Amino acid sequence: MAKGRDEVDGGETYDGMTVVLCIGNRYMGDDGVGREVAGRLRGMDLGPGVLVRESVSVDLTTLWEFRAARRLLVVDAVTSGDRPGTVTRHLLLGGDRTTPKLAGLHGLDLGSAVDLAAPEILGTGVVVVGVEPKDCGAREGLTPEVEAAVTEAVEAILSELSAAGAGRRV
Repeated sequence: MAKGRDEVDGGETYDGMTVVLCIGNRYMGDDGVGREVAGRLRGMDLGPGVLVRESVSVDLTTLWEFRAARRLLVVDAVTSGDRPGTVTRHLLLGGDRTTPKLAGLHGLDLGSAVDLAAPEILGTGVVVVGVEPKDCGAREGLTPEVEAAVTEAVEAILSELSAAGAGRRV
């Protein structure tokens, strides 16, 4: 089996796949946590139906790109007021006006993006694994609190994959 991949074979469709979208900017401190998680996931045997992708931000175009995916999991720095390094899980459902606004560090908050994408695009919802940042200033590297949370975020993704019957069994 292939290790966590970052390209779709044939390059065009995500039909039936589980996509792990890791968001962040490695030059903005803790905002780079998603990229660190992606690096670790790529070194693991996640199974043939799991794709690891990285992005600096998320918008409607990004969500539309994954509309044929079986499942979309997102890893991002999410400000919720918890202590730095806290890992949280959120289920976002398109069109669900009760979905909490997740204050991501990118242009459109994840809740609004999923809400606007509508259930026709992401009918199964989006699971977000958020890591509370401490410092997203212009610098490379994660703070010790967020660095320590990377393993927990990776384990959260592996748990989601296992629970959904996709990819690696843990």
